[in-house]
Amino acid sequence: MSKSRLAGRQGRRGGTAKQSSLSSSLVRETQPLLERMEKITGYPIVAYWSSPRGPIRQRTVTSMSRLLQNGRQHRQIGLFLRTNGGECEAALRLVHVLRCHCRRLTVFLPFVCASSGTLVAMGADEIQMGPGAYLTPVDSALDHPLCPRNPMREQETVDISQDQFRRALRLWREARGGGNPFPELYRYIHPVVIGELDRSDALSLRICQELLSYHVASAKAAPKIGQALCFGFPSHSYPVVLREAQRIGLKAKPLAGDLDGHLRDLDAIYSRFATRVCKYHDENNYHSAYVPFVLERLGMQVYEHHHAEMKYKRDLKRWDDWGAVQVCHELKLADGQWRERAYQLD
Repeated sequence: MSKSRLAGRQGRRGGTAKQSSLSSSLVRETQPLLERMEKITGYPIVAYWSSPRGPIRQRTVTSMSRLLQNGRQHRQIGLFLRTNGGECEAALRLVHVLRCHCRRLTVFLPFVCASSGTLVAMGADEIQMGPGAYLTPVDSALDHPLCPRNPMREQETVDISQDQFRRALRLWREARGGGNPFPELYRYIHPVVIGELDRSDALSLRICQELLSYHVASAKAAPKIGQALCFGFPSHSYPVVLREAQRIGLKAKPLAGDLDGHLRDLDAIYSRFATRVCKYHDENNYHSAYVPFVLERLGMQVYEHHHAEMKYKRDLKRWDDWGAVQVCHELKLADGQWRERAYQLD
């Protein structure tokens, strides 16, 4: 892939000819893989691939709705999912959109499916995991304007998790043998932040319970799984591999070898397409372009293209984007030809 193609700037209402050519060549590589996987499984395959710069957001749900807009109800759909996470509320909506188009949902995981991606997987009837696949806990880390400031970068706050707060309370009681730890904690953590941590944990647990109602029939199993994923691991990035997923009660099984190979090939194509390209003007200015996510099914593909001028602000010691633009591209097969349209995202 030519870097200059992806780095080429797009207008606010559409892409350049080079970008259009590049995306057309992408579907010629990915569509045969989707077709082969559908022949193996016997049901439609939907791909949702995102880069580390493409979290699950509300507009991702909108793009998925456009991808599935034909309104057909399928007996079963398979979802290829690779994501580093994002907004938990958006994950809930994403599962609802998928469920509106199928009676049974199977999630295929060849690699990472972290944080809110784990929530999406929990909304499936079955999870199939490859040798390199893993889920993660869904405990929340809070970034709030009243969080403590980063001593290295005063303009930034430090994320705080409920697990860290609980451990601070436990260590206080173990070291002091009693007393009220809150007056001391309030010196470092604002009371509003503590309340927000509790609310955030309650939200994660509520969404877990809602999505697990699709995954397990037992009323006793769902709370156990939700508690394990919200509170049972010492790190938000702890890799929950297949054996661990089965141990906590998720309906997970190994991914078939032929499917795993095709999914790895698909991941490699998307990764190449989405590579971030930077064109430096000088030491304080550069142009950034990348693709945060790709959604695809047979006959249609939707992806977002993000580009911005980045400027270094010496007084704040950080990079800021100027004139950032997100353009969504939609490719649809009609009469044997791939037709593309682009629209501006809010």
